[in-house]
Amino acid sequence: MKHILLATYSYFPYHWGGSEVYVRGLAEYLTEQGNRVTILGGIPVKAMDDCQKIYQDEYLTVGLYEQDGIEVIGCILQQKTEDIYSRYNPVWENAWSGFLKKYWKNKPLDFLHLHANTPLVSAAMVNAFKNYFPGLKTLYSHHVADACPKGTLMYFNQHACNVVPGSYTCTACVMNDRLHLAPPLAKGLAAVWPVGLFGKKFPTALRLKYLTKLSLNGFRHFKNNIDYWHVFSQETAEALERFGLDSNKMILIRHGVPAVFSNTANNGERNKGQQIFAFIGRFRQVKGLHVLLKAWLSLPVDNARCLWVIGGGNDPEPLLQNLINSAKKRPDVNFLGILKEEELRLKLTEIQCVIIPSQVVETGPLAFHEAIASGANVIASDIGGCKELAKFYGEGCEVFPAKNSRILTKRILAFRFCPIKHKPFSRTEHYKKVVAEYDKILCTAPIGATADK
Repeated sequence: MKHILLATYSYFPYHWGGSEVYVRGLAEYLTEQGNRVTILGGIPVKAMDDCQKIYQDEYLTVGLYEQDGIEVIGCILQQKTEDIYSRYNPVWENAWSGFLKKYWKNKPLDFLHLHANTPLVSAAMVNAFKNYFPGLKTLYSHHVADACPKGTLMYFNQHACNVVPGSYTCTACVMNDRLHLAPPLAKGLAAVWPVGLFGKKFPTALRLKYLTKLSLNGFRHFKNNIDYWHVFSQETAEALERFGLDSNKMILIRHGVPAVFSNTANNGERNKGQQIFAFIGRFRQVKGLHVLLKAWLSLPVDNARCLWVIGGGNDPEPLLQNLINSAKKRPDVNFLGILKEEELRLKLTEIQCVIIPSQVVETGPLAFHEAIASGANVIASDIGGCKELAKFYGEGCEVFPAKNSRILTKRILAFRFCPIKHKPFSRTEHYKKVVAEYDKILCTAPIGATADK
């Protein structure tokens, strides 16, 4: 039996998202194979009241709780503005070392699999674990574009980034985004803007070059402490190579889908009656829901088609909230809320087309694979993992220019259902491939072994 630590942003029941769903599935698979799994992630301050507090110092508070039969280490980390951008502070390493000495003691740890790069799940944490467990190997699954200081990999918010990152280039891009400056002006300011002139008391806007440099340096520090990288799309791999990552340290394994999403839908029945389109995801502008709602609200109400909005989110942006309020007044738009896996499966057997209008470079959206596995067609933004998957699956997939609600409207009007023949990886097949990489990295007997000799 191996002991594997999965470190992520946060975890159930305090937060849900693609990374958390992925980690839960991986934890279940590893446990079924006879391994011991522990999950580590951030928790809200109030959640510590529900935990067994096991460690606390000036920077780090740690509690234990159980979720779905798996031990979870819930953490709260004290951090400043600079720490949020750099995702690294050397003092945190001492905090992690103190935690390990008190909690881990003589217990073994065989593998560290990271699913986030945050101030909590940082190079400081990795360093502390590697010092405490000499020879410990690490794998990082690159779920989101956190190498980019904006977290979007969108060059001046116009197209997928294809440039080598640097202090000047990235600062100009950040200034364009945060200060709403035209690209020429942002580039001019970035060229002359001082890095260290403005102190901590000055507004963030005056320190953007300094903070952007912190972000770039923090990611470089992180990547230098990771042994191997798992990516979900070729575009992500190419972006990481521009950050100086060795391609020999990367593995490309596309998402797998739960068995319940297997292609069991009746394509013939699906092509009859009302056209059902759907959005599945969080209510955030980066997910492009506002682009879809703008497109839909420009359509005349027609009983021949409807839109199902599946998902949710806390405090959506004002622009998005206004569009949601308008859409709720239409008879052809249904907000179904956050659905459990089985509920989503049943809905996907009826949906003809899933629309994925992302505004940022997605690393390889799981919703795309789930739609194809369920027999639905896909209309997606022509950037990042969405564009790549549309080409990868081919039939039944089409793209539209990201952020362009007018062309999305045309795609919806012109849509004709195409029976899907593709079969994505199952989630089990995907996790088998990931665990096979564990074995290669460790150069040991299979992780799935039920006992150590």
